[in-house]
Amino acid sequence: MDVRQILLDTESALRDFVTVIMKQQYGDDWIYQSGLSDDRLDILSKKQESASKTRISMQEENRVLNQSNLIDLKTILTRNWVGDFELCFGDLNTVGVYLSTLHRYYDSDANNRALLTHQKHLILGISGFLRNRMVVYRSWKDGDKQGFPKIESVRDNLGNLWVPGKP
Repeated sequence: MDVRQILLDTESALRDFVTVIMKQQYGDDWIYQSGLSDDRLDILSKKQESASKTRISMQEENRVLNQSNLIDLKTILTRNWVGDFELCFGDLNTVGVYLSTLHRYYDSDANNRALLTHQKHLILGISGFLRNRMVVYRSWKDGDKQGFPKIESVRDNLGNLWVPGKP
């Protein structure tokens, strides 16, 4: 099992979930009402511009939020907690600790060390919890309330990505 890929997939699923919820509440320009500071949004915008110059057109859309990290997502959740995020995740403190923990393990390659077994299991457990809560919430919100599995995303071999809420 590739723990690094699971961590990346969890971050991506959380970005997509945050985008759908925030877009429903604030419209297409929701990022400016997300709770991220103007300085942080400027940094993310510059990263987005740089990424758009280096990526080929077949890859996933280049939105500002794609340049964010888990701490940025934690900020957005915290500042917009009441409502859908609270219904989905339950306890803000728990989710905050989980996101901070995942962020700490995000770039273990930079330190040239392998994750220990218990660290891998911690990442898997937290990732599983977050993704499960998003799927259960979407299942409940979509109206069937049966808890059946939902597709989080579909990616083809050309790099195209579809997530719920996108045309």
